[in-house]
Amino acid sequence: PFNWWNDTNFIKNNLKIIPDGSSTNIPEEPNMLEIALFSQYPVQALLHISNSHEAISIATITNLPNRHNGKQDAFRHAYWNARDAADFGVHITNLFTTAHEWNSGNHPLETQMDFFNNSQGQNIGENYNILTSDSIIQTQVMNAVNYGTLKYLSPLGQNPIYPTEFDIILTNTQIKWTNQ
Repeated sequence: PFNWWNDTNFIKNNLKIIPDGSSTNIPEEPNMLEIALFSQYPVQALLHISNSHEAISIATITNLPNRHNGKQDAFRHAYWNARDAADFGVHITNLFTTAHEWNSGNHPLETQMDFFNNSQGQNIGENYNILTSDSIIQTQVMNAVNYGTLKYLSPLGQNPIYPTEFDIILTNTQIKWTNQ
């Protein structure tokens, strides 16, 4: 039988994640660290990819501002990590999401915010399991946004390529709590 988890090219071509807040929604190939982990944890990798797409869909309908670096981004990171932690535990979730942020080229503020929101999502998800409904986890993550236990970046500048979006990190951008 075909063991896809032993085929790097198959993983690169088929286990893609839509980039954080991407306007284009063009999926990106996993990096080398993600490929190694997906090979080691194939079942969890499939859930992880599915959860990433679900997190984007759910975050979009929250009506929270700013897909990238804003409150919607904070929700998406926390939800994705909460769903992963509920599905297969905090340890592997942390491995996957740390690998995803590894060598991303993100601004240091963005990386700090993402790691924080990932951790908060894992804390939420460890209280649930794979049978927990998406709506329960979604509610808990939205509560985290409303209570200000997640973080986002503000102010953000207008994106010149996608003028309806404000996601550019400025010199005066700071990390803020989501209830601010």
